[in-house]
Amino acid sequence: MHRKRVITALVLIPLLLLLILYGGRGTLWAVLLGALTLATHEYGAMVLRNRLFEGTLMVLSLGLGTVVYLGITPWPFIYGSLLIVAGLALVSYQPGLEHLFRICAFLAGLLYLPFTFVHLGLIADLPQGRFWLLFLMGVIFAGDTLAYYSGRALGRHALARRISPKKTVEGAIGGLVGSGAAAMVLGRLFFPSWTLFSLAELGIFLGFIGQIGDLFESVIKRAVGVKDSGRLLPGHGGLLDRVDALLLATPALYYWLKAIL
Repeated sequence: MHRKRVITALVLIPLLLLLILYGGRGTLWAVLLGALTLATHEYGAMVLRNRLFEGTLMVLSLGLGTVVYLGITPWPFIYGSLLIVAGLALVSYQPGLEHLFRICAFLAGLLYLPFTFVHLGLIADLPQGRFWLLFLMGVIFAGDTLAYYSGRALGRHALARRISPKKTVEGAIGGLVGSGAAAMVLGRLFFPSWTLFSLAELGIFLGFIGQIGDLFESVIKRAVGVKDSGRLLPGHGGLLDRVDALLLATPALYYWLKAIL
């Protein structure tokens, strides 16, 4: 498992760097929408377990992502999506809480996945956005990696036993240290006018939000009784397993940058 994890990272990281640094805007958004499609498929298969709901969620997620890419105000589309969900609820009605759970899970997926994925593209469109995107990914992935290894080496106290038994307080602290350190290194490289303290502060904040995102996906998996969201990435599980921390931290960075730029 460890060897597969490392090999997968060594293959994907150079491709990701090439895409972010040299890919055109259309190419980057196309890859993001493709990733959104895969993530939505994983979420639907894991949580909805109904082809009608899964297919509709995928179409609406891609539609919302495309609307944002084109710069169109998304609120009319969101309202239309709510009408479609209401129609689905009517035509597929079955007595019991399972039907209500599926409707709520559908709405949660529509908020969780396209909303977070499109903010990766929105960050890239900002001034120096490609560097901020690399900064964010470096901070989150460094925190995730150091949390994993420090937890294995030093972990003694459970962080959230009922949600994710293997996560420890020591691992979480190590992850925050990794996020802060990565922020200082990458920040000095990309944004030399920033102070190390400010960079570390931002890195720890993003790392903390990322850990919430990681635990949030663990809650989803625990609730439906699965270990991984999929098998797309050897050693990592599904795409959602790899980007769960990144997704929740992305809007936090975007709105923070919008406030200061």
